[in-house]
Amino acid sequence: MKIAVCGDSWMSPSFDKDFIGTHFAELLCKEQDWQLEYYARPGASNGFICLQIEQAIKDKCNIILFGTTTYNRIEYALNGSNSDPAHQWEGCKEINITHVAPPSLTIRHEKNNYELISDNLMNILGYKQNFINYEKYFMNTPDDDIEIKYKALKDWFTFLYHPAWKQKVDRWCLEATFLKLKNSNIPYVFVIDFVGIPDCDYIDTPVLGEEYASPKYIAPDASTTYHTSKEIQVKILHLVKERLKEKGIRLV
Repeated sequence: MKIAVCGDSWMSPSFDKDFIGTHFAELLCKEQDWQLEYYARPGASNGFICLQIEQAIKDKCNIILFGTTTYNRIEYALNGSNSDPAHQWEGCKEINITHVAPPSLTIRHEKNNYELISDNLMNILGYKQNFINYEKYFMNTPDDDIEIKYKALKDWFTFLYHPAWKQKVDRWCLEATFLKLKNSNIPYVFVIDFVGIPDCDYIDTPVLGEEYASPKYIAPDASTTYHTSKEIQVKILHLVKERLKEKGIRLV
């Protein structure tokens, strides 16, 4: 039984030695003797989450657990792929999760031919060194080019970015992906929603309420990658199991 977990840091098992094995998806798979397929990544945008869900469907996972993220996350090109004719009007190649670089330092050893970075805009632009570290780690780029790229991204955010429009586009992408998920007939659990899906009547409501998805939520001091305590992960486990039972999934 292959169980996919898709989303951002909330859906990501921790790499901290004191928290390994404490994420609700890990607890579920250990309890049920299921195989965990980990697609979620800290810093994932909603676009990246759509790719994760699509990949989980293609991989024929038996159950998909997922959450959305905030709409202030973007993807931007790590290299000059936008100048490649294959990416222009003659036809675009298929982008999948292997093309998006992991922003988390703990998983950057997974070097690949990444084309995109996905992360929170504030992480990218709020601390210039973060942006420079991303660029220097994933590509061999002269410092002058990095400065030009950083300024271009900052100018785009300052003069062209519209948050309400970005939220709307994120919703459209997610709703289209949710329809693919529904049509796949793969059982799923929608765990938490940060973008707001008000008009998607063909997908279940999240098992976690707005008290966690609210900007007012403050992660406990003991939290790690997944932003809650170990005790809250056990609570999430029980809520997910109840939803699975409602879908006819037999549990031990």
